[in-house]
Amino acid sequence: MWNDPPQKNRNYAWENFMAGNQVLFMDPYLVYYPRENRNLCVSPVNGIGRRPDPRWENFRNNLGYLFSPPFSGDAVLYLVDTMGHRQT
Repeated sequence: MWNDPPQKNRNYAWENFMAGNQVLFMDPYLVYYPRENRNLCVSPVNGIGRRPDPRWENFRNNLGYLFSPPFSGDAVLYLVDTMGHRQT
């Protein structure tokens, strides 16, 4: 995931959400983890950064959008029902 482009990460969140799955992101937040460019947070001191890696901000935002209107509650069921599934 850390080597994928931001669009692929966003697609992962939305595809799983629309399939009825839950998405969990183990956010490294302020922990500096340079191996394979996983989390390059800003100005790390002793492995802890001052600000989160901005690379993950878009993914965090999209996870937040999944649980805000119009994608929360009954609206989600409506969207899924109108995506080509037959109602009997």
